[in-house]
Amino acid sequence: MNSIRKKLGGIIFIAVFSFLILIVFNFFYTHTINKANLEKDAFLNIALKNKQLLEKFALTRSKDQQYLRAPTEELAEETRQSIDEIIKEVNSLLNELDDQSSFTESFQLTKEQFEKYKEEFSFLESLNQKIGYDSDTGFQLERKRTKEELEQAITNLDNGKLKELLLQLQQKESAYFDHKTEGNFISTMNSLHLFSEEIEKQILDDDLRKQLSELANNYEAAFNQLYGAYEQQKRIVLLFDEIAETISNTVSETESKVMEEVEQLANKTENSITKFQWTTIGSSLILIGIVLGISYIISRNLVISIYKIKKGVQTIENGNFTYRVHVKGKDELAELSKAFNRMAEKVQQSFLNISDSANHIQSSAENLATFVKETTVQSEEFGQAIQQVAIGANEQTVQIEKGLGLIKQMSESIYVTNEKSKEIASDAEQSEKEGQNGLEVIHELEKTNHHFDELSKSLITQVQKVSKNFQQITNIVQTIEEIAENTNLLALNAAIESARAGHAGRGFAVVSEEIRKLATRAKNETREIQQLVEQLNDDISTLTENAETFHHYKVVHGKSVNTTKDAFTKIINHMSNINGQIIDITRFIDNMENMGNEIVNKLDDIHRISEQFGGVAQEVNASSETHMEAIQQVNRAANSLSQISTSLHQEIAQYTITLSDEGNQHDKKSPKKKRKTRFFWKKG
Repeated sequence: MNSIRKKLGGIIFIAVFSFLILIVFNFFYTHTINKANLEKDAFLNIALKNKQLLEKFALTRSKDQQYLRAPTEELAEETRQSIDEIIKEVNSLLNELDDQSSFTESFQLTKEQFEKYKEEFSFLESLNQKIGYDSDTGFQLERKRTKEELEQAITNLDNGKLKELLLQLQQKESAYFDHKTEGNFISTMNSLHLFSEEIEKQILDDDLRKQLSELANNYEAAFNQLYGAYEQQKRIVLLFDEIAETISNTVSETESKVMEEVEQLANKTENSITKFQWTTIGSSLILIGIVLGISYIISRNLVISIYKIKKGVQTIENGNFTYRVHVKGKDELAELSKAFNRMAEKVQQSFLNISDSANHIQSSAENLATFVKETTVQSEEFGQAIQQVAIGANEQTVQIEKGLGLIKQMSESIYVTNEKSKEIASDAEQSEKEGQNGLEVIHELEKTNHHFDELSKSLITQVQKVSKNFQQITNIVQTIEEIAENTNLLALNAAIESARAGHAGRGFAVVSEEIRKLATRAKNETREIQQLVEQLNDDISTLTENAETFHHYKVVHGKSVNTTKDAFTKIINHMSNINGQIIDITRFIDNMENMGNEIVNKLDDIHRISEQFGGVAQEVNASSETHMEAIQQVNRAANSLSQISTSLHQEIAQYTITLSDEGNQHDKKSPKKKRKTRFFWKKG
């Protein structure tokens, strides 16, 4: 990452990536819970339908018991309809179940048993129809008819012994029909045999005896037929009870199997939830640690770099151009520090060149002033000694030649000073351009700071969204906890109702107890989830505080950028002033150069005139006056040049452009040799 924008973008990318990872974990967690709940609901639905089958079967059993005690066509129809409804529900449940389900075989077996139960009941119903639902149908009608015929015949016969035996037979028969035991049947058959034997013993007509014997035999046959039907009915009832017991055991085993599946599913769900919880916690802590660590490193580097640049700007603002900023890296702040150092180096070099040029100007001004003084004295002496021109013509020629040499030296110094002034002007102009470049870098830094502000606000917004999402998760957990509490209350009410139902509600009580346990476990799990969410909320709060700290660093960065911008503006203004003064100096130097050339020309004229001075004294006198005026102009120009040099030295004295003997503290020591600046002030 070579720029601040990329660094901040990396932080936001990691934060968003972390948030997406948490969302993915939350999605898988919710998917697992929903899947487990669907499976549990399916199992509980199977258990409920199995319970309903058991309840309907119990109702059917009560109906068939009523039918067995007092068989009627209405009870038979109701019992048959109940069995058909049970078989229909079993078929519906088998259609809902998958062929691969572990309960398909159990319910298929239950279906077969119910069909067998129906088949046996149909056979029992057919047998009862043969027996007869009352004394006017079936075998009972035949027994009644033969009995009535026998009784009628004995009554018509009016035989006391046979009537007595017939009465005993009727009592034995009533005892059999009351209890339907084998002993009562044998006792009845013995009484019937005694009755038949007594008929043979009685003195009767053969036809009457034959009729009575036939009636007794018909009665015996009807009674035996009825007894055989009752015995077959007993066997069917026993088989009926066995099938019912088998069905009850099968349904109970299915219910136990369903509850085992529910318990295994609950354990599996609990393990999955625990795994997802620890995975989410670990991932969250790792991602938060990464974000905080990277954010701390980046913010620390930014603060250190900004502090160094701020310190450098304040040092430059205070006038120390020897200070250098050293910022490691390849971001905008490092580029800014390099540009700052280049600008400071060029400004320092410009001030050194200006100082050297000022020294040359001061020296030239002093030489020019000395020369003007000497020339003035010489001119005065020349005015006083004009009458002695003839005597001192040779000496004056020599002095003029010396003055001409000095003027030429002054012209050379002025030329050198002019060149130095141009170099200084060029350096000042270059420094002003570098200042403008630095100011442009500051503007770019202001734009970066603006992007930094937007990214910081975006980071805070994302963190706040994450906090709101965790708040929604907390609300969902609270809702789940309330559902668990309501489920627990419903399970308790169901347990109370099943207790009231007695034996019929025992299986439902087991289911309600398991539901209550699952509700309690779900409540405990939701509490643990709520604690984990609260811990994550604390971590998010810490991340929010760090984001606010980023925002604070952004404010500090903005202030530093503004301070740097102001410092660059001041430097550019100072360089503009210096550039203006240098332009004035250059203009004065150009005037001095023109005046020097004019003086040289004048001295040449004086030299020629001095050779002819003896004959042209009046012309020399006029030239002397002109020479004095030129010398006064040169003197005034020298004084102006001296004042400009003094002002320039005063302006430069406000800044530190060389290292002192004690040295200055800065980021990196400069290997350059210490350079002293000498200042020349106008004497007198």
